[in-house]
Amino acid sequence: MDQNPFRTKKFKELQDKWYKKLEKSGFEDVEDMTLNEPLLKNWDNFRYRKVTPEEYESRTRYYSNCRDVLNTYPFERAIHRRIWELHTEGLSLRQIEKTIKKENKRFTSNHVTINSIIQKITLNGMPK
Repeated sequence: MDQNPFRTKKFKELQDKWYKKLEKSGFEDVEDMTLNEPLLKNWDNFRYRKVTPEEYESRTRYYSNCRDVLNTYPFERAIHRRIWELHTEGLSLRQIEKTIKKENKRFTSNHVTINSIIQKITLNGMPK
């Protein structure tokens, strides 16, 4: 018998009650509660900090260079180009992974592999 107090019927009823109250109040949870094991909806902390004008300019320049690479780099595979395109749009690694898997059911790589692809293109295609 499972002794975990968070799996009891009583706990689940109480949890459901409070989740409904939170939802009514407009609360937006940072975890995705639709999964068996809640994971964060957003995996980076950039949205919680202020960006200096210098950081903004640097990011603007970086993504401008990314767009140039998108139009000029000889991508090894179409999937690499699509990963770079999503990266150029500012999506996180996990967002890219989710998007690619939705578009291509045969895609089995994860965000670590996606990061490796992005790093390789950055190293070989971006201005020094």
